[in-house]
Amino acid sequence: MSRARTAFRLQAIAAAEAQLSDAQANLQRVIAASNQTATAAAARATPTPTATPVPTALPSVTSVTAADVAAAQTALQQAQAQLQTLTAKPAPAHIGALQAAVSAAQQSYATVAQTDSTAQTSAEQQLAKVTNDVHTAQTAYNTALFQNQQAQLGIDPQTSQRFGGTAAATDSAKQHYAALFATANDQLKAVQAQLAQATAASDAATHQERSDLAIAQTRVDQAQQLLAAAIQPPDPAALATAQAQVTTAQTQLTTFQVALAAANAAQAQAKALAQKQLADAQKNAAKLATPTASPAVAAAQLAVTQAQTQLTLARQGAVGSKGWMWPTFGTITSGFGLRDMAVGHFHNGVDIANPQGTPIGAARDGVVIEAGWCSGYGYCVKLQHTAGFESEYGHLAGPPPVKVGQVVSVGTIIGAMGTTYDEAGGGFSTGVHLHFTIRSYGVAVDPLRYLP
Repeated sequence: MSRARTAFRLQAIAAAEAQLSDAQANLQRVIAASNQTATAAAARATPTPTATPVPTALPSVTSVTAADVAAAQTALQQAQAQLQTLTAKPAPAHIGALQAAVSAAQQSYATVAQTDSTAQTSAEQQLAKVTNDVHTAQTAYNTALFQNQQAQLGIDPQTSQRFGGTAAATDSAKQHYAALFATANDQLKAVQAQLAQATAASDAATHQERSDLAIAQTRVDQAQQLLAAAIQPPDPAALATAQAQVTTAQTQLTTFQVALAAANAAQAQAKALAQKQLADAQKNAAKLATPTASPAVAAAQLAVTQAQTQLTLARQGAVGSKGWMWPTFGTITSGFGLRDMAVGHFHNGVDIANPQGTPIGAARDGVVIEAGWCSGYGYCVKLQHTAGFESEYGHLAGPPPVKVGQVVSVGTIIGAMGTTYDEAGGGFSTGVHLHFTIRSYGVAVDPLRYLP
């Protein structure tokens, strides 16, 4: 259906609703005037029969309450949030940051490996040098030990013959070799101490290298795990579970809403019946004084019937083959899908612009699940429909004329176009328009797929 025809239909619906309201108000005035006349006449006639007593309390037909509906709505919102979390794709900037973190961790690992390898090589070279010094000192020690032992026995180490000469010369030679041995012994102990230090330094360098590389590798592994977790698709089992939870919560909410609406309708019907019984009794009393029905009442009732028929025809004429109608008329200024806006890159509905106060109708038969000031939208109305559908109408001009739990027919006027929004809740509006969203089992879909 074209938006021009939608404008005509919505204007016709609004006019028909106003005509019906006027006709009903006039009927009440005429009935009241007629009843006053009948009551006066009846007072002058014979006493009227006693009317059938009206029950003061109506029986409850269901145990479902508004609190149950609210709890079911909360459960559905939580299930939808979980499903959205699983299906949300990470932002390219986030993926880029994770990839940069992996590269940085790998570069850090290479730097640590190079630095520690250099330190380990230096320690090993020092250990090899000191080990060689120990071997040299050990050889010198063994030589000095043998020569000292020979000298102390009176044998010249150079000739393997006994010392010749005086006793003083022999004692001097013995002291000389004893001094050489003492020096060799001190040198051996010194290089052995250096060997212990070099060995400890080499072991420490090896341990440090292993520890540093293990820490660097852990950082690489963690960065790679975060990147893998961000780019991998959702677990099919978890996704199926989340979708099942959304379906279950949606079914439960619909069941509660239908039950509550049925209870309210039953109570209203019972109340209407009681009122009819009272009206019948009053009518019987009036007949005692007035033999025929008031022509004014009959004319007013006929006007109400004609207005009801006109409203039904106006609503039926706006509905497409899929059960939906355009909620308002005007120009589509923003479609469904990606866009560049300060409040987000994804637009979950369509924006329809027209002057302030343009009427807005229910796009499909449903039950009001939210009405008033809404997060982000400002004044809004949200409807629950059959088959898992919901519709949202945002940025209304003022408080909507419908209430939560109210059953509305397609085309029922639920508000007027405005530009209100809730900035604290992330909302935004640049001008008068209707933001219209259709959700299927909690997931926003393109409204143009369903509108006629």
